[in-house]
Amino acid sequence: MVTRRAECSCGQLSATCAGEPVRISVCHCLDCKRRTGSAFSYNVRFAEADVTIDGRALQFTRTGEQGGRITYSFCPDCGTTVHYRIDRSPALLRFR
Repeated sequence: MVTRRAECSCGQLSATCAGEPVRISVCHCLDCKRRTGSAFSYNVRFAEADVTIDGRALQFTRTGEQGGRITYSFCPDCGTTVHYRIDRSPALLRFR
């Protein structure tokens, strides 16, 4: 089985994903452009049951243009966002 690892800049917060992603996509909404400083962001989604999180995380929640809530989990030491969750599909963790 393939495993993938995402981690923050300092290595304190990480996520290990087992198996294949549920979906891979690219977004070019204004919020993603603002967050990444780029013309788009890429996103990979895994079932929460296939993800193991290690380390401490803080959360920031924002409300989208259509009322949905997005909760970002980031490292409290270096500030890097490692994963996020959208309230309309809570069983999936997303990575950028």
